[in-house]
Amino acid sequence: TIPAEIEELTGITNEQVKNQPNIFEVTENFLEFVGDAILVAHNADFDAAFLNAKLKRFCGLKIQNPIFDTFKIARILFSSLESHSLDYLIKYFNMPDEGRHTALGDSVITAQLFQNLRRILINMNINNLTELKHYMYHRTTP
Repeated sequence: TIPAEIEELTGITNEQVKNQPNIFEVTENFLEFVGDAILVAHNADFDAAFLNAKLKRFCGLKIQNPIFDTFKIARILFSSLESHSLDYLIKYFNMPDEGRHTALGDSVITAQLFQNLRRILINMNINNLTELKHYMYHRTTP
């Protein structure tokens, strides 16, 4: 059962997940799909905490993959923006919001945001996660 606040936040309803496999059934497929890839998410701490809680509960595992968090990157690159929410950044980058608040739609939008941020980082001569972590560390450490 999906709590009302999660339904409101995500737009995912109990009706949509009725007769769908539960997280235990899809965990193995998910882990195989992810492999050792770099993950991309917006506000990744929320998603990683949810996934890790479920993974720990069902199979005693935790996602160890590096994560490119578009929220954190945008917050550092565009510190003067009034918000770094996905909705705000969609408008800022003039991106289409088709499918927003659906799993697939949010994934596509986050991928498009990642591409925008990646172009900016490449123009700054930041070409890999190590360089990005170094840049972020020096931008957030006094």
